[in-house]
Amino acid sequence: MYVFSELIDNTFLALASVGIVTFLGVLALADYVSVEHSVSTGEMRAAMTASITVVYLVMLALTFSGATLPDSPIIEHFSWVVGVVIVFYFGSKGVLQYIDIMHRRNQQNSSNQT
Repeated sequence: MYVFSELIDNTFLALASVGIVTFLGVLALADYVSVEHSVSTGEMRAAMTASITVVYLVMLALTFSGATLPDSPIIEHFSWVVGVVIVFYFGSKGVLQYIDIMHRRNQQNSSNQT
């Protein structure tokens, strides 16, 4: 029983490490590529989304290889978290684009009226 507990502890430690390294790596890469060298909300959002997605994919791979409990409720709950993160990531981009389009349209209407 102790060996199994140690395996789960090491698995969760590995997942946490993958998440932290992915987050910091994507954040550093996005900051390096960007024109401004200050961290923007878009870079932070991309780093968080990439980190959560990579941790989820690694957790699924470990589940299929038998390293974690396949019937564990954490996998189902984490699936919901990943779904919400992806919906908000792409949804927020769509909302921001919609707001930008409406702002430009209002500026064009006000300039056409004068």
